[in-house]
Amino acid sequence: MAAECGAVDVSVIGLRLLVAGILLRAAVGKARAPSGVIAFISEVLGAKATGRSAQIAGLLVVGELFAGIAILAGVQVGLISALVAAMMIGFAVVLFVLRVRGSKIDCGCFGGDGAEGRSGTSAIVRNVTIAAGAGAIASQAVMGPASCASRPVWALAVDELAVGALLAVTAWLFWVLIAGVVSLQVAPKANHDR
Repeated sequence: MAAECGAVDVSVIGLRLLVAGILLRAAVGKARAPSGVIAFISEVLGAKATGRSAQIAGLLVVGELFAGIAILAGVQVGLISALVAAMMIGFAVVLFVLRVRGSKIDCGCFGGDGAEGRSGTSAIVRNVTIAAGAGAIASQAVMGPASCASRPVWALAVDELAVGALLAVTAWLFWVLIAGVVSLQVAPKANHDR
């Protein structure tokens, strides 16, 4: 019989659910509406790669699907999570460089036509945050490969999975709250001194 999961394991289970959910959501979004990510890849790689942008976008979708499923299934959790962390840092660097250059193109990270222009500071912070979560998963998987944090999610006890899911949802809601607060724009006060 498997050992009972500790608090750190349950936290990592929550991170696994959250990171895998983000990867799967991003892959499905890109697969359903790839024009934004194709335009983004064309912007990053330049005119020479325009014909290959759709192929690269397809590979990105497959990679995100594979990584999300592998993290949930407990397959090479440490390695896959480390690769996801590196990928997210790479995306953050690309977004930062484009922002410095003045580009307003949307990353198409979750699909769409690229018209939203969501590749600003929040996308950079989002990618760094996902990288930190994936890095934490990888470090825990390397330190304790036989731990609950590396088992397939369907092999966990209901209470362990429930607490992990609660932590994942709480972290996501916290992110939504922070992103909302950061994006609030205070309207200029009217000049009442006439």
